[in-house]
Amino acid sequence: MPWNEQDFIDIGNRVAQLERQRQEMLSGLKSASEEINCFRVYFDSGCDEVRGQRDLLDRAVTAILETADRDVVITGHTDRHGGYHDNMALAAKRAISVKHLLVIRGVPPDRIECVSAGFTDPRLSSDPSGDAADIMNRRVEISISARR
Repeated sequence: MPWNEQDFIDIGNRVAQLERQRQEMLSGLKSASEEINCFRVYFDSGCDEVRGQRDLLDRAVTAILETADRDVVITGHTDRHGGYHDNMALAAKRAISVKHLLVIRGVPPDRIECVSAGFTDPRLSSDPSGDAADIMNRRVEISISARR
């Protein structure tokens, strides 16, 4: 899918914000409801096409439309395989693919911010003896959070 500069924010600022959020979660400052408002879409290796997961996307759209006073951040992630730049690009394409599906379902595009994290923020630590962590790390997270 085509994408442009407007689909992204300054990655440096976003990485700092994600680190603050991680620290808040670790310290218990983040409420349980904020973690509940996170939807994860998983991808095949090297792929940016959303396959299936229609019910998940529909639930995400319902939650987004019910919370008109909140921002939506879509963060693309990859597994550990490949180079940094390739993974950042793939993660960006994944985020944009999910954004387009949400917009098609009625979410206003100006409420959505896309971010590429590549392999810099794994959900699970990579296990050198298996691919379980890689599967969980190939994802896009749709987060509904308080307005900045």
